[in-house]
Amino acid sequence: MTAAAAALGFLRWNWHPAQIFLGDIGSVPLGFLIGWLLLLAAARGLWAPALILPLYYLGDATLTLLRRIAARAAVWRAHREHFYQRALGRDGDHAAVARMVLLTDVILVALALGALQRPVPSLVLAATAVAILLALLAQRARHG
Repeated sequence: MTAAAAALGFLRWNWHPAQIFLGDIGSVPLGFLIGWLLLLAAARGLWAPALILPLYYLGDATLTLLRRIAARAAVWRAHREHFYQRALGRDGDHAAVARMVLLTDVILVALALGALQRPVPSLVLAATAVAILLALLAQRARHG
């Protein structure tokens, strides 16, 4: 709860155009903390919410990595090929892309709560929501 409150408090200054950048010094420890909390939740039997909450980020990273492997790209090199990066397109509208991801994340939070009672249907709906978001981001990338 404290990590979420700190992140929400920081959001005001990090919204595009950002006035403060969290950078690796903040994002790496925050990512490790969130990853550890998700692993603890899964270990305590909350496997479905632990999968649902990071599902967009897992989907984007996995598909981007597979696409780069198929293209024989150097996967260890920096790139701008993630769905959200390509979706910025020619207009560079960070806010529009961030709103799409945020809306999906809100849906994923609701589905993670629903997974406490009905894990499998919630997971299927979460995967569908992420697939729709990735398709919309890919469409935005194609059409600018």
